[in-house]
Amino acid sequence: MGRVRLGHPPGQVPPNTWADFRWAHEHEAALLAEFGERIVLIYQEQVIGVGDSIDEAAAVAESNLPPEITEITPITYFLSERQPFFRVHPTKAS
Repeated sequence: MGRVRLGHPPGQVPPNTWADFRWAHEHEAALLAEFGERIVLIYQEQVIGVGDSIDEAAAVAESNLPPEITEITPITYFLSERQPFFRVHPTKAS
């Protein structure tokens, strides 16, 4: 079992969660430009792991952690280009 926890017990939200999601949303364009459409793990407003899968991002995060950290619970953020929404107006058949 590693030091990076990808989940938490029901009803217990880690203290970094909301600030990290806010930070990720505010920096989404820069994160997309730097990492492309990938999965990033963010902890205390820093990207700690990036990968094409959650397992890969967690492995990168685990290898980047300093030895004194015993356990963290980062957020998982899925970077992807947002596609524009087009309205469809059906036409009457003649």
